[in-house]
Amino acid sequence: MKNFLWYILVLLSFLNSSAQQANLNDSFALKLSETRNVDEHFVMSEDKFGVFHLDSIKKYSRVYINLERYDEALVYSNVLSNFYIYKTLQHKEAFKTLNNFEKHLANVTIPSEIGKYYVAYSEAAGYLEQLQNAVLLSKQGITYLEKVKDSSLYEYGYLYLKSAENLSKLNEISESAEHFEKASALFIHQKDTLFYLWSQNGLATLFGRNGLNDQAKKARQVIYEQGPKIGEEQVVAMAHLQAGVEAVFLDDHEELYHYREALKFKNEKSDIQEIVSVLVLSYASEAYARANKIDTAKVYLRRLNKIMEGKSFNSQLKTNYDFAKAYIALSENRLQDAERIGLELVKHIQNSKDAGLSLKINSLLSIIYERKGNNAKALEYYKVYSKVNDSIKTASTRNRFAYVQTQFETAKKDLEIETQKQNIELLDSENKVKSQWIIFGGLGLLGAFCLVVIIRSRNFAKKEKQQQEQYSQELIEAGEAERTRVARELHDSVGQKLMLLTRQTKTFGDTPMLTLANTTLEELRSISRGLHPSILNRLGLTSAITSLVNETDANTDIFFTNDIENIDHKISEDQALHIYRIIQEALGNIVKHSKSPSASVKVFNKDKTIVVLIKDNGIGFSTANKLLTSNSLGMKTLFERAKIIKGILTINSEPQKGTTISLTIPVK
Repeated sequence: MKNFLWYILVLLSFLNSSAQQANLNDSFALKLSETRNVDEHFVMSEDKFGVFHLDSIKKYSRVYINLERYDEALVYSNVLSNFYIYKTLQHKEAFKTLNNFEKHLANVTIPSEIGKYYVAYSEAAGYLEQLQNAVLLSKQGITYLEKVKDSSLYEYGYLYLKSAENLSKLNEISESAEHFEKASALFIHQKDTLFYLWSQNGLATLFGRNGLNDQAKKARQVIYEQGPKIGEEQVVAMAHLQAGVEAVFLDDHEELYHYREALKFKNEKSDIQEIVSVLVLSYASEAYARANKIDTAKVYLRRLNKIMEGKSFNSQLKTNYDFAKAYIALSENRLQDAERIGLELVKHIQNSKDAGLSLKINSLLSIIYERKGNNAKALEYYKVYSKVNDSIKTASTRNRFAYVQTQFETAKKDLEIETQKQNIELLDSENKVKSQWIIFGGLGLLGAFCLVVIIRSRNFAKKEKQQQEQYSQELIEAGEAERTRVARELHDSVGQKLMLLTRQTKTFGDTPMLTLANTTLEELRSISRGLHPSILNRLGLTSAITSLVNETDANTDIFFTNDIENIDHKISEDQALHIYRIIQEALGNIVKHSKSPSASVKVFNKDKTIVVLIKDNGIGFSTANKLLTSNSLGMKTLFERAKIIKGILTINSEPQKGTTISLTIPVK
């Protein structure tokens, strides 16, 4: 009702004279700029007012631009473009609308609207199969929102999601996987289950395309279980759809099963349900035609025709629609129709970067010409099909190897660090033994001066302990500073040069060199992230801890829970870094030693302190014996870091009763 009243205000204003139109309702524009669901309001009322209503939205956008009120103008442009993308499927019009506004974007002051602008812009480019442009637009939006530093904006995670999807289509597996994981982390932080499931669907698609089938099934299982529970059946349908597409290449005879399952799941309230229906019906029609179940294929095609009737086709949907019609014509032996549609598809997708489309069309035309008895043409298209198929398999193998190599290198570096820690621990132990022999030898030789030596030794030991503590703290702080400096140098200098090398190599078309450059760049980024957690600077300590716990939960068999209050405004950057490292070391110890099925992390404010509680219900240990006999560098580092930030660290544990780590930090 409230949205309807706002719409009436717009309608009345539109009916006024041109002089009155210049004086638009400020409160209405402000209301639109503050609401996330403004596009839903306009879509809801479109059936009543039709084209007249769209014209009024365009008119208001132009008037606000002329008045140089760019915030309000962008609100209307975003509404219009989303209407084109999701309701009328006029993706060229959406792209044109957003492209025309680009020159005014620098004058907009509302971060959420700028985020929506980049979301719609990259979405439109993706539907038009401008994949590289779509990735570029997504990254521009990400760069802007990283400067805003507001992780609560849903556009932040969505831009990572769209970037990852288009990078996947461009076979950039490492960067795509990284962006999917960042999107998932942001959606978990925002408690947005729907878009978390979309990111899992994209990750499953990426894994499936590159032969990582176990990982793909694991990601989809989450969607199958959670999607129906939250009433978002459209994401379940898309997961089954992609599983069906992959089944063709795996030859596991489950293709038709997945399409039948996809057809069962619908969410009519979803903005994208119509797009999902077009995709599912297109693939189902094609699959049943290939399986010679022509009656079922034609039933699905009739349903598809009804949806598409009177609609403006975009590149992606039209391509799938035409494939369905071509295969049905082929199964009915209407070879002339099948050939005509196939040749139209060749023209349509000749500039596409999607190798899968090239594979499908060449396979289709090879079969058509073989049945027509034109063996020369059939052989020509079959050769192209074989070449593309070999290229896809080679790329998939290469991408799979690159992904596994990245995981291996990460594990290798972790092992090297652990080995270095053990060596340092061993040297420290040997030095202590030597020192003790020297002390006891001196006592034996200087028995007459025993009392003096004991007193001096005690004083020396106390002073040495203080110096060692000070040295350890300075060493930790210097190490962190050096890590940060090296990470920044790697990113700003070597990283930028490698990125430039990658782009130049891509321009020259040197595929082996491009692969090497991309692999090297990903290794460099992994090293940089290991040296310094950049998420602290981008999202703050609270989000960084949440991301760390969720990442540990996702990558281990231990079930982690977290209850983390916002403490970003109460601590300095140096304190944040040490708190993050303490929690990181504690979680690592739980994973390596506790054998616990579950653990929890709590961070909360108490009086004038911040309290961190980390608990597990694992095998535990004798605290007294462990603290007295342990030579663990990690445990010593925990206490030294706590001292640096003036905190109090306690460890309570008993065998078979789990372990509790408590850190209390005073704040002003």
